[in-house]
Amino acid sequence: MRTLACTFLINGVNTKVALRKRGREKKFQIVVRGQVLEYTYTNESEIKQVNGPELPESALLPHIEWMIRHYFTDTKKEQ
Repeated sequence: MRTLACTFLINGVNTKVALRKRGREKKFQIVVRGQVLEYTYTNESEIKQVNGPELPESALLPHIEWMIRHYFTDTKKEQ
């Protein structure tokens, strides 16, 4: 499982986001403010939330999508 952590400035508050890619799957675990969310990368190149509570800050979604697309670009090849 690969892990990536970043801190983003959202509405004047530093927000730490930890992203973990689950091995050999197109699934990602996101930890934000102690909440665990699960996202998947579909065959249509879309990123969708599949498990967990709603994202605490909607402004984080573009950052999470950016992290997945730029740091885990080989997700289409893995199966």
